[in-house]
Parts: sequence; C-alpha cells; structure tokens
Amino acid sequence: VLEKVKEYNYPVCFDFPVGHQKNNYALKCGVLHKLTVTTDSINLEEIQ
Repeated sequence: VLEKVKEYNYPVCFDFPVGHQKNNYALKCGVLHKLTVTTDSINLEEIQ
C-alpha cells in the first residue's frame, strides 16, 4: 500500500482499529472524517 500512495500528500495509517474487532472506530459512510497522525498519536474525528 505504501508504495502506491507515497507520492500523495495525505496520511496513511496501518493497523488502525476499524472494522470487526473488539476495540474499533466507526467510519460512517457519507460523513467526512479528519485523520491526524503524529509520531505519538492518532486521532479520528467527524467533520461537521
């Protein structure tokens, strides 16, 4: 994945807890989200 997207200027996050697992974040269809990735944290928020 990284080889395909490295030329673009948007964050890429691996092993993010989304989907059918015990601890996960909801990615709602049709809703804009902001993903902030730093060396210390990851934040996912809905954009209103």
